Amino acid sequence: MSNYERTFVLAVSNERAWECFTNPEERAAWLARPDNETGDHFTTAGGDDDGYTLVVNEVVPRERLRWTEMFTRPEGRIEFCAVFEDVDSGCRITITQSRFGGIRDTHWEASHRGWDEAISDLAFYLRTGIPVRRHFFWGGATGFMPHETLAGVEVAEVLPDSYAAAAGLQPGDLVLDLAGAPIFRMSDLWALTRAHKPGDRLPIRYVRGTEMRHGEAPLSDPADFPQ
Repeated sequence: MSNYERTFVLAVSNERAWECFTNPEERAAWLARPDNETGDHFTTAGGDDDGYTLVVNEVVPRERLRWTEMFTRPEGRIEFCAVFEDVDSGCRITITQSRFGGIRDTHWEASHRGWDEAISDLAFYLRTGIPVRRHFFWGGATGFMPHETLAGVEVAEVLPDSYAAAAGLQPGDLVLDLAGAPIFRMSDLWALTRAHKPGDRLPIRYVRGTEMRHGEAPLSDPADFPQ
């Protein structure tokens, strides 16, 4: 899977945009993980706090910020670069990320979708002044790692003793709907699990090969099955 790159323009000054990335209080409004007792996080990649380390590699004020997130389970790292440029309409930011080591495709794809949502939270915060961190709001969890295909969301990995396992899902299944809501993208899954709490029983329809299947089970706890 290719590296992540996203370019967007914020209708604020370069200095204000830079502050949102480098000032811990401002960063906590849109990017840092809530209820964080282990130190400030830049990441939206999730992962295990005990196996997570962040290193800032380069700081060129109001021009470039580079950092590396290192993980031990699985062992690997993600290298980030954020470039800030003045434009007539405000500040143009380009964020790129590259992975190294054992970070799986499914977690890599989830990280990309997470960054898309976090960027929306940043734009919302700068437009309204209200910190929301919608990306970091979790209810229940499905307990499977998906990836997006042209046909929709495909199950890539099912975690033992999870909602997905109890509902009968297997790798290769295509998810049609969850709790009656159509599923086209990973964000659709996240919307549904955010709207329900662990233990809520949700029906799911999915297709295996050419066969329509149905399942139902209680949602898992995201503390046990991170999205």
